[in-house]
Amino acid sequence: MIVQCNKTAEELTDARKKNEGYEMKIDTLKIQLEHRDELLEDLTETKKALRCSEREIAELKKRLRTSENQRIALIQQVYKSYADAPESSSSQDRRKRSTLDSNNETLQKEL
Repeated sequence: MIVQCNKTAEELTDARKKNEGYEMKIDTLKIQLEHRDELLEDLTETKKALRCSEREIAELKKRLRTSENQRIALIQQVYKSYADAPESSSSQDRRKRSTLDSNNETLQKEL
């Protein structure tokens, strides 16, 4: 009977140790779950920020295209005004015209 009680007491002690181990695992899993939730929230916020940044990038690209188009239009306008101007024999005007011709060729290649 005493042996039986000792054996039962040992089994009870082993069962308690196992139970404590399971409780520790449960606590660890709870902590991991909380950490996972925090990471999920961070990920959601990061996705929102990324979408916002993508919209900003799209807007900046649009503004850049507009600026480029305006720059091209101004260059063409200047070139046209020089092309429409009467011929001049001064070397400065010839250099300007040559530069404009070169710029116009470059511009046409870009287009």
